[in-house]
Formats: sequence, structure tokens, C-alpha cells
Amino acid sequence: MAPHAGTPHLLMGDFNSVAPGDSFEGGKLLRYFLSRQPPSRQNLALFGNKYERKPPTLLRRTLLVKIIRVVAHSKVLSPLLDVAAVIFGKGGIDLLLKAGYIDCFRSIHPHEPGYTFHSSVPCGRIDFIFASPELAQSLLTCAVITEGNGVCGSESSDHLPLYAEFAAADEPLP
Repeated sequence: MAPHAGTPHLLMGDFNSVAPGDSFEGGKLLRYFLSRQPPSRQNLALFGNKYERKPPTLLRRTLLVKIIRVVAHSKVLSPLLDVAAVIFGKGGIDLLLKAGYIDCFRSIHPHEPGYTFHSSVPCGRIDFIFASPELAQSLLTCAVITEGNGVCGSESSDHLPLYAEFAAADEPLP
């Protein structure tokens, strides 16, 4: 982004990374995925001209799946999964912050989680809008959108979108 230094610009999207100091509730996400009912034909295979139940996959029969279920529902182990998720999700955000980019959501909401993923069970903030220092001076608001035009965010994507508004160059800031 060096060629854009000194000019107002944004970096935004799904960074698949957790910002320094933010949390990620990995146990909550794992419990959500474990509890979901598979689509009706996911466990079915076409044999001849009719669908029949597939035999269980090796993964579903293994000890690993049983361990995952225990960890996801354990009051002791699930918080450890949250810590591991934050460690796994680190990378990149700290470099943007060191380069002077402003995390728009965090600058407006320093103490709110602002979770954007997973939209059905928000448990972490991995979607960001970063403003260059020049543009950040005109930041008015930034928010996670959970619903719009009668559509719930979880019905449209697995991520909740972010919205940021900036004052026009010729507008005075409040």
C-alpha cells in the first residue's frame, strides 16, 4: 500500500484474523456446527433410482469426533478452545495497525465485541474496515449490520457486514 501513502483510502473485507486484544469464542462456534442438522440429502446417496442412507464415514465413527463433542460442551475445555482460536486467528491485523491504519469499528466502539462471524451465532470479529490516517480523520460511524430491508444477516451470508460512514471532504466534522 506504499504507493497510496498520504492519500485517503480503505482496506476492508474478511481478514480471517483476530485483532490484538479481541476475543474469538471458538467453543461457541464449534457447538453451533455440531448442533446443526445436515441437509436431508447430505447423508443420502443415490443407489440405482432411489436415495438410501450412506454408511457412517470413518470420521463420524472415530474417537476424534467424540473428543471434539466433549471439548465443545465442557465448561473447562471450551474456554481453552477460545484461547486457542485467538492464537490461531492472529496474523496481519497487527501489521496494519503498526502501519498506521485505523480499525474503524474499534475506534468508534472501543469496548463492544463487534462480532461479524458466524452470522448465525456471532462469536468473533474477523471482518474489518481499515482507513488510512488521512481518511480516518473524517470517520463518522461504523457498525455491524445485523439486518437490512427486512432480511436478517444470518439469512444472507455466514458473515455480518460492516458499515462505515465518512464526512465528505467539504463537510465540517461534528
